[in-house]
Amino acid sequence: MKSKLSKKIMLGTLALAFVGISAIDADAQTFTNTGAGVYNATCGAKLRLKSSTTTSPAVQADFTSTTQGVAGNPIPGIVEWAGSTGTQNVTAHYYTLLLLSGSSTKTVADGVHIVPTGCATMYENGTTGGDYAYVVVDGSGTVTDNQIIFDGTTTLQPTNGSNAEYEDIVINEPINIEGGSTTTTVKKITGDSNGDVAIPDGGNLSLTGTDSDLDGSITIATGGTLTLGSGSDLTLSGTGNTNSGTINADCGSTITYDGAAQNIMAAADANTTGKGQYGKLILSGSSPKAAGNIDVCNDFTLNGDNNTLAMGTGTDAYTLTMLNSAQAQSGGTAAVVTYGDGAEVVGQMAWNNMGTTERTFNNANTKV
Repeated sequence: MKSKLSKKIMLGTLALAFVGISAIDADAQTFTNTGAGVYNATCGAKLRLKSSTTTSPAVQADFTSTTQGVAGNPIPGIVEWAGSTGTQNVTAHYYTLLLLSGSSTKTVADGVHIVPTGCATMYENGTTGGDYAYVVVDGSGTVTDNQIIFDGTTTLQPTNGSNAEYEDIVINEPINIEGGSTTTTVKKITGDSNGDVAIPDGGNLSLTGTDSDLDGSITIATGGTLTLGSGSDLTLSGTGNTNSGTINADCGSTITYDGAAQNIMAAADANTTGKGQYGKLILSGSSPKAAGNIDVCNDFTLNGDNNTLAMGTGTDAYTLTMLNSAQAQSGGTAAVVTYGDGAEVVGQMAWNNMGTTERTFNNANTKV
């Protein structure tokens, strides 16, 4: 059932309840909820906004209620920005479920919060499937987003033609990456200690920008991939990072571990081309331990006075291999190993493509 409206909807202090309604649908609609106004809706109810900068009125929505769309009380149900012309400016509020559709350009304001708490079934995109709290319909207008903050557990919709890249994601609860041979491209991702990231079989989290920083942990399942593009960097502070899949880091990328007693991720088939490979690897935390063979394409740094990287012994004896690849040597610059005072790699360490230049092995005083 749809309610056809031609004028703006104003709530003020009036509470409206749309239970079981699929959408409030109106062209050039302005939805106003100010003061102490309350808009009630079930998880499946949809508020569809179609006004844009080229329609009259051009103001698409005013969600400046003092009691709703704020921390602790997100706008309920699905809010769909569905403009077909001009530009829609998606305003910064706390949403339960947010959907972008229609051919208009969408500009997502900085600081949009997605809080899927209370809706057991997230929005299902009928053409691609998936269980997402934030959906951009592929084939709709181009989306430019800023910082989107996820305050509840959900799955990130894979990027597509309309949403080619998430600009800046903040996660305050666990986030799942979609599997099934999909790629989710993110320029920057940050998160607190609750912000764990799970990459399943067939999923690929591709980081393209700088300053990604996770206090939670990354889990890469068999068949999953973490990709870092050239110039990108990621700092990991969590202690539960595990990798049964692939780390595909460009030689020009950097991964830093800065937590205490962290396991340094490596793929089960490290030392195989394209598997378990780091670009630049920086260990700034205390007492890191290898979780498998570690391949470093470019520079390796072990910071901290008297710090050690334990490569293991016996059946758990792994190898740190400096690949010193052609990519790392572009412009004639070979890979470099740097240690803090008294820091050392305890266990097996190897250099490939040594050439005739002096190389540093397990500590600053071991050179060949």
